[in-house]
Amino acid sequence: MGCTTSNTSGSNSGSTTKLNGQAPGTKPTNNGEAQIGKRFHLSLLALFSFFFSFFSFYFFLSLLLLYFFSFFLSYFSFSFFLLFISFPFLSFPFLSFPFLSFSFFLSFFSFSLFSFFPFFLFFFLSFRLFLFFLSFFLSFFLYFFITIAYKIKKTYKSIYLSIYLSILFLYISIYLSIYLSIYLSIYLSYSSIYLSIYLSIYLSIYLIPLHIYLSIYLSIYLSIYLSICC
Repeated sequence: MGCTTSNTSGSNSGSTTKLNGQAPGTKPTNNGEAQIGKRFHLSLLALFSFFFSFFSFYFFLSLLLLYFFSFFLSYFSFSFFLLFISFPFLSFPFLSFPFLSFSFFLSFFSFSLFSFFPFFLFFFLSFRLFLFFLSFFLSFFLYFFITIAYKIKKTYKSIYLSIYLSILFLYISIYLSIYLSIYLSIYLSYSSIYLSIYLSIYLSIYLIPLHIYLSIYLSIYLSIYLSICC
């Protein structure tokens, strides 16, 4: 009887291993591949949002440098202009015309930076258009790269929605920060140039971390939530 029971238990265990196709206590391989795919997807989304936050940070830094550059240009060009107008006998004849033309050019350039509203509007609209197309092509490149190369068939919807929502939140934050820091400073530049520069610096410093946190944390949390739910 003992021999028969041992044979039946062995046959039962052999049948269970044949039916399952793997040893008991181990996780299926498909779940492991899905976890690897989700981790890779989350890391790519974090890298994607960090790239756009760094790009927008570089844009705000260049904007601040533009404000400082235009302010110093207007100040020094006006001082050079007063110098050559008030003291013409001190300037040499072969130097007076180039310096005067250069000072006129600098003053016109600095005045155009602060006064011409269509120039600002065209520049920022073209820049926003470039950002939109860049984010559009990068999002589709990430989408096809993840889905085709790694064949994550269960997370098509989560990948698409997380990339779309991260672009949307980043677009809203950059849009608000640009309009708060630029158009308010342009509006106040007619009354006080110092107040406009201070306000643009203040708003840019406080709005840069805001849209970096929004773009990184919201894209990561939404991608985790959508990869679990969808």
